[in-house]
Amino acid sequence: MPPGEFYKQRIEALQKDLSLLHKKKSNLAWLRFASISGIIAAWYFLIPFGLWYVLVPAFLLMILFTRLVFADIKNKSAIEHQKILVSINEDEIKALNHHYHHFADGREFIPKEHFYANDLDIFGDASLYQYMNRTGSEMGSNTLATWLSNPASPEVILQRQEAVKELVLQTAWRQHLQAFGAAEKIQKVTQDRLQDWFTEDDRFINNRSWKIIRYLVPAMMLTVIVLNITDVLNNYFRNYCLLASALLAFYISKKVTPLHNQVSKMTGELEVLSDSIRLIEQTEFRSALLQDLQHQFKKQQGKASAQLYQLKKILERLDLRFNFCSIYSSQHYSSMGPAAGNGPGEMEKTEP
Repeated sequence: MPPGEFYKQRIEALQKDLSLLHKKKSNLAWLRFASISGIIAAWYFLIPFGLWYVLVPAFLLMILFTRLVFADIKNKSAIEHQKILVSINEDEIKALNHHYHHFADGREFIPKEHFYANDLDIFGDASLYQYMNRTGSEMGSNTLATWLSNPASPEVILQRQEAVKELVLQTAWRQHLQAFGAAEKIQKVTQDRLQDWFTEDDRFINNRSWKIIRYLVPAMMLTVIVLNITDVLNNYFRNYCLLASALLAFYISKKVTPLHNQVSKMTGELEVLSDSIRLIEQTEFRSALLQDLQHQFKKQQGKASAQLYQLKKILERLDLRFNFCSIYSSQHYSSMGPAAGNGPGEMEKTEP
């Protein structure tokens, strides 16, 4: 089949799948609306029969609503992935018609002096690099530039040719891998930030004082709130405890800020890495080069994709907790701090 016809048929198939995903999105939206309506109806019609007649169906419908939300998030990701696949095939049709200037041209890799790069137009506009470049990361772009700038040995060339012969028959697999990388380009600075973080001394996890604070302070605050609700402790004491916890949160946020700044805003790139590596891990390769590359992701304890996914979740929780800690400390300190100087009576007036 001619390449142009192949890409056109591929686009048609992808657009059909995309239509089904959009229809699924609409159905999930109606199901979420129905579950919320069911919860409201349960409270309205069943409350005369008793609270338990309301709580049980409301709880089950809330579980259903939560599952629908997660299904919708997954479906939205599938829609975005499908759109990127369509775009990839449209770009390939453009390239077949000699319109490939929307690909990166590798201008930054043009050497000042090289024994063949400039004469053969290896880099730059309408270059060999631009014609063949489909990389999705800064490190991949650098690797391609290095391969084109430095002749490989005959053994390495034969290994690469064998790998290419195998991958040329797996167009769908290649495009899925390319689509993962196109979702968010991985920068080398992210790799450097992670490596710097891994080599730093551990200041929190194995610190006994932080472990005690982690469990003691929440337990104390919950105890104070419960005792205040039951009128064992008055509002004055509760407010002083809230102020103290706000000051402690402010102090902790100052300690965590350097770490947060070092590793924040990289969860998207980690997700791309995890998805890409998982696709590689789940594929069976025959060529020696591809098997060696795949083995690098499996030689450690556990799969690399699962470990990257766990790291992504840890960083997401760090972002969430840090932002909550900052908001909590700033809001409570600003609202309760001035009242502290005016005495307990003023504190009582500032209560919501």
